[in-house]
Amino acid sequence: MKLHGFTLIEFLVVLAILAVSLGFAIPGMGALAERTHVAVTTRNLGHTLQWARSQAVSRNLPVGVCPRSPEALAECGSDYGDGWLVFEDQNGDRKLGRGDVLLKIHPTPTFPFKVLNRSGSKEVNKTIVFKPNGFGGQAMTLVVCPSARSLERSTGLVLNNLGRLSIRSGFKSCHF
Repeated sequence: MKLHGFTLIEFLVVLAILAVSLGFAIPGMGALAERTHVAVTTRNLGHTLQWARSQAVSRNLPVGVCPRSPEALAECGSDYGDGWLVFEDQNGDRKLGRGDVLLKIHPTPTFPFKVLNRSGSKEVNKTIVFKPNGFGGQAMTLVVCPSARSLERSTGLVLNNLGRLSIRSGFKSCHF
């Protein structure tokens, strides 16, 4: 009777091939996960901006979106990586303050990122305000970049003067 099975040499060869294959696959999986985080965060910010614009029109008041302060959950800060706030800007000063109504708090995203301008030369940290007619009044591009490392290409939000938003990919802004 002949026993069927693997010899020790066959097992070690298969194990070596598996180790080499995983050595190539794991770094690619990390980059894929990072690109997915960037895309999801970009879409979340984009949905928030579209919602803020619709709220400005429906409430007939200016509505702002600002980076959230890490210290106080209901105050504007300077880094969209800490989350963001949507507020009704009743006094028109483009800041969340006395008399303004907080509409939505977006929590800190699950991975560290920065929002840069189109060229990647500076971080975007200002409040984006939509007028009662839905116009933004200022064209801008917001590119979401991971804080940990640079990406060859990233996803961004393009906001035109009329307040219309589009999500685009292929920005080369994420090189630190």
